[in-house]
Amino acid sequence: MEVDWTPAAPLEAHPLAMRSAVHSETGSVMGPLRDADGSHAVLLPGQRVDITFDTYHPYRPSSSRNTAYALDVSGYLYEWPPEEATAGRACFLPASSGSDRVAVVSYLLRHREVFLPLVYERWKQRR
Repeated sequence: MEVDWTPAAPLEAHPLAMRSAVHSETGSVMGPLRDADGSHAVLLPGQRVDITFDTYHPYRPSSSRNTAYALDVSGYLYEWPPEEATAGRACFLPASSGSDRVAVVSYLLRHREVFLPLVYERWKQRR
């Protein structure tokens, strides 16, 4: 294996227009998300915003190039550690899958909130 240390050219960005932004609880949040004016959509654990973009864009990469998508976002996080009773119970749920490693990994991918107690504990230690 070798590493190419020559400087890389910056990637060229081709912005796509946002077509819709729908909060899983409150509906459309296009207004707060459309402009970079300091408005935000509030997400609590378990909520999401589904965003769609225009599929048409005049830029078409050649077949020899890979296309990568990136989302330019801003925001902030309010500290909201889970209650101790909920945190302890959630960490033991994957154990019900026994020794089936695929089932455990599948569970963890579907329920990423299981990791929140570990994240908050580490954050408290480093703070």
